[in-house]
Amino acid sequence: MTISVTIDSNAWNFLFDHQIDLYKELPPQEFSLFITREVEIEIGAIEDAKDASDKQLLIRYIKNTIASRNVRKKAIFCFAEANSLKTGAGFGHGTFQSDDEREFYGLEETKKQIVNKPKKGSGLTANLADASVAVSSLNSVVLTCDRKKGPIKNVTDLGGKVVFLSDNLLETQPLKQAILSC
Repeated sequence: MTISVTIDSNAWNFLFDHQIDLYKELPPQEFSLFITREVEIEIGAIEDAKDASDKQLLIRYIKNTIASRNVRKKAIFCFAEANSLKTGAGFGHGTFQSDDEREFYGLEETKKQIVNKPKKGSGLTANLADASVAVSSLNSVVLTCDRKKGPIKNVTDLGGKVVFLSDNLLETQPLKQAILSC
């Protein structure tokens, strides 16, 4: 059985900047890698941004890693309007929320952070991708650089497994060890 690891959109920048080869660092025999549908949307927004030409190496790194490591997409089963941005998935592609996940989204603090927030350049509302990543930490180890107040920070108090990526972390232990110690 492999260890599930969910990668936040900001973690890709860190992994790219440090030229971490996830195939070597987190071998497929030991680790299964995931991104949430919301992170997939944020990654797509990098390509569509006006400064995308400056990000071509990052985009290539992300796409190559997703392909070579068979990074899979996590999405919650839902129905959506035809012309809306789809963060969920339909029959055969989405999973049902667990009781713990529903409980997390039902918390007043979580609701305050994701309901009625303005849309960002990705088309997602503020903190929506963070909430999807945060809830993933209840059944997966999350890689993120996001230490700000919000869903990811909150879920650590609920037992979420989160590795906060930093230069200091990599100076003291390899990424694989940081994940295993979660």
